[in-house]
Amino acid sequence: MRKLLKAVLVVVSAVFLVTMFVGVAMAQAATTATDTQAIVGVFTAFVIAVGPLAILTERGVAVLRMLFGKLAEKAPSWFWIVLAFIVALVICLGWQYNLIATLAHSIPAMADQSTFDGVAGQVLTGLCVGAAAGVWHEKFFTGDNV
Repeated sequence: MRKLLKAVLVVVSAVFLVTMFVGVAMAQAATTATDTQAIVGVFTAFVIAVGPLAILTERGVAVLRMLFGKLAEKAPSWFWIVLAFIVALVICLGWQYNLIATLAHSIPAMADQSTFDGVAGQVLTGLCVGAAAGVWHEKFFTGDNV
């Protein structure tokens, strides 16, 4: 079970990283300077928008962890990672927050497609935010940094 969860988390984290690198690759493949500027601008906005949501998600999970006290200590570490993804999905689905559609529509080759409009884009955005929340937790809110 633990190996399966780790594999799922690795895949979701990879999706987040791939999304970031797709923006860079599309910027390099753009035919004009205007296309490149537009793609880089929207990609930068995507990364900037994910940051605060990831911190909100991470701190929300930290509050839940503090509220449960002794019970939280008994929970396995993977539970908190999965909870971060769930919280991020609730945020993105609840407020219909869809950064993936914005990113996809900014790419000229994908501007007419509606693949990421609606719930699919909201879920993918939530997974990206959840993965970023894990990074925030590991790098900035553990040990002496709390």
